[in-house]
Amino acid sequence: MTIQKKAFSAAELIIGIVILAFVSTTLLRVLNVNHEHVQKIKFQNALTSFKMALENVLINPLYYSSSADLSDVSLINIDDETFGGDTKFRELVLKELGIDFRGRFECEILEGDNVGVSGNCYKQDNGTIWGIPNTDFSTLNLKQAQNSLGSVSNYLPITIYVDPEVIQKTDYFEQNAILLGVRSDGVLTVLNTIDCDKEENQAALQCHTKDYLTITNKR
Repeated sequence: MTIQKKAFSAAELIIGIVILAFVSTTLLRVLNVNHEHVQKIKFQNALTSFKMALENVLINPLYYSSSADLSDVSLINIDDETFGGDTKFRELVLKELGIDFRGRFECEILEGDNVGVSGNCYKQDNGTIWGIPNTDFSTLNLKQAQNSLGSVSNYLPITIYVDPEVIQKTDYFEQNAILLGVRSDGVLTVLNTIDCDKEENQAALQCHTKDYLTITNKR
């Protein structure tokens, strides 16, 4: 009688373990899908905000004249503040995003072809972190890239972290940075710094940016 009870208990234990493993696997899959969905929504919101800010910068005659593009680094005065030089673009974009450009901190961003710690990182109220290098849209901190139409141009890399907690992790740039490129005429493209065909890079957000949405450049 005792042996039968023990055998029955062992069978129950094995069944319980199998059920628990199944439930755990299913739950992890659901959590991963939900996490990816949240990341996608956050990035889409960040992109929408950035495109609106960029458009406002481009069309405002107080920022750039109709005959000039973003390479115009001449000084302007807006609301008792001076903007100009290689910080002009960043500060105007941050202004349109509602971010105080004096509240900067350090994080890893892409500057030209190089990834490194920069003091030009800024957090939006919704938690999104923006890394925007100094630039003159002529030579400084630009990266060559091919857009969706196949043409190669110079772009200013914009580093985006949609989850502010990731910058506390190791190697957070490669796994968590999303990269956009801005051309001097305001055209956007998607950038990346890693080989997305390699298996070890499959989880990196850089390799999923184009899956989240497609940026179509008509120019």
